[in-house]
Amino acid sequence: MLTSEQTTTWPQWSLLLIWITLSASGVGIGILAASILAFGVFPNGSFIAVSIVGGFVAGLIIGLAQWFLLRQLINEVGWWILATSVGSAIGSPLGAITQAIAGNFLTGMLSASLGSAMIGIIFGFLQWLILRKKFARASIWIVATAIGNAAGSVATKTLNLGPLGNFAGEIVHGLAFGLVTGLALIWLSQKSQREVLQEYV
Repeated sequence: MLTSEQTTTWPQWSLLLIWITLSASGVGIGILAASILAFGVFPNGSFIAVSIVGGFVAGLIIGLAQWFLLRQLINEVGWWILATSVGSAIGSPLGAITQAIAGNFLTGMLSASLGSAMIGIIFGFLQWLILRKKFARASIWIVATAIGNAAGSVATKTLNLGPLGNFAGEIVHGLAFGLVTGLALIWLSQKSQREVLQEYV
């Protein structure tokens, strides 16, 4: 659990701002690196191979960015990077399949958000396996990653950045994702802090 010393070191607004910044940077750089590497390794590769490799690379960078903050908040979070990369590798093809199926019934924005939500559920579940050892109600994290990833997809498509390119779009995606998951992280940390204080009452 978070100790009182750790929580006083990080004001909630500071924690949220840093988390959003790291998440946005991780998503932007991660997706860009994933696209370059995946299509470089598999220029004529199958959809599944490109999705898995791209998802793993993106998750690796996103997980690393988030780890820089999490390691200062909670102990034994070393598996976070691997959990995020493996979850993203599994979730990417499943998310694309979900989007393709949903596209037969829904608009492009809704189908894309469902695909993103599926990815968020998968890597959120693997991250939950780590967080549940630290927080009593860590299952909220899976919901947050699903909503956050879907919100990122909606924000990107709504703004329609076009000339600014895919990188700027992924930064926007990361900002929305970071906001939702950052609020969830704050809620979990506050709850944990209250539980610690109650033990001394």
